[in-house]
Amino acid sequence: ALINASAILLCSFVALLGLRFYLFALAARADSNFFSLPYTTVIVACKGIEDNTRHNLLSILTQTHPHYEVIFVTGSPNDPVIALLDQLVAAHPRARRLIAPPSDERGDKVNNVLYGITHANPHSEVIAIFDSDGHAQPNFLARLVAPLQNNHISVTSGYRWFSPKNLNITSITLTLWGSIVFALQA
Repeated sequence: ALINASAILLCSFVALLGLRFYLFALAARADSNFFSLPYTTVIVACKGIEDNTRHNLLSILTQTHPHYEVIFVTGSPNDPVIALLDQLVAAHPRARRLIAPPSDERGDKVNNVLYGITHANPHSEVIAIFDSDGHAQPNFLARLVAPLQNNHISVTSGYRWFSPKNLNITSITLTLWGSIVFALQA
């Protein structure tokens, strides 16, 4: 009986956090004007190639946001991902590929992102940083940028959400951890 009561309490807590997130997202969508989204530069630091790299990078290039550019940055001209990036850049005029010079002051990923920022379009009002190993839904960038139209909001985040497939203690803990972090930020 105690386990059932705990499970009901846990499920209720997660449902309330889910409802809060839904209402927050609904309000953000209602406040945004899709066609007036600011010009955005998406920086993607790339290193190596994995099974889903092409699929993931295409998901960034095919966003519904109407005004954006994508800058892919690698840290080496010998990186195996270069050939793929060159194919994608040739097929997508909004994309560019850069090779960042090495840095002794910071790690490769941070160095690549900072180098990409220095090459952003001067008309860009927003910088978005994506990971090459993540898949973005078609409206992800528009939904990420839309809240910035509110003058009281200057930063948004696509904090990764964990949705459990197995109801074990580890999966439930990860889900609650992400929910609590969101609730504290919202």
